[in-house]
Amino acid sequence: MTKKVILKKREFSLNDIQVRKLKKSVKTASVKSSSRLKDRELVFRALWQCLVEEDIESFKDVLRGHMEAVNKQLLSKKANTSRRTLYRILSPEGNPTLKNVSKVISALYG
Repeated sequence: MTKKVILKKREFSLNDIQVRKLKKSVKTASVKSSSRLKDRELVFRALWQCLVEEDIESFKDVLRGHMEAVNKQLLSKKANTSRRTLYRILSPEGNPTLKNVSKVISALYG
């Protein structure tokens, strides 16, 4: 009996990133992504750009970040859909319908 060779895809790890040190004279600015992800106008523009570029994975990432920053129950009520549907849209296997996408965008912008 022959052995099956199974290749495992190596997942990304933060430990794989090289640490870079900045010079002491370099000034950095702190950015609070949670406050930016609460900005409905900014999120709407990001979602629209994802749709224009046909990038569904980025669409899901932006929507997931927004949902983590705001009240999920409120968003689901505005979108006239269940929270479960929103989470299904965001799942890796999720394939959101145009109807669901339009509900979410309408809830954000309308």
